[in-house]
Amino acid sequence: MKPATKARITSDYGECKALFPGGLLWLVILAIGLSAVSLYYYLQVLKQIFVAPEPKAASNVTRVPVTQQVVLGVLALMVIGLGCLPQWLIVKLTGAMELAAR
Repeated sequence: MKPATKARITSDYGECKALFPGGLLWLVILAIGLSAVSLYYYLQVLKQIFVAPEPKAASNVTRVPVTQQVVLGVLALMVIGLGCLPQWLIVKLTGAMELAAR
């Protein structure tokens, strides 16, 4: 087992152990249920990687219009830019909120 996975399991166990005596049994049950749901989805990904047969080659290739390609490219650059430099947006929004509060 990888150390990161072991640490995650250990921390989850520690959280559940701390919540159980505090009368938060419903939260422990919810955490276990949601962990089971996420495990299901993780296993589906592994199934597609290792068990599912290879898909046949696509016979119909759909061409995406140039305008959609440009829009998607610009949006992708904006997401990357805001992910790397979020302070720019935060300053703009803070200024707008201060202006609106006046």
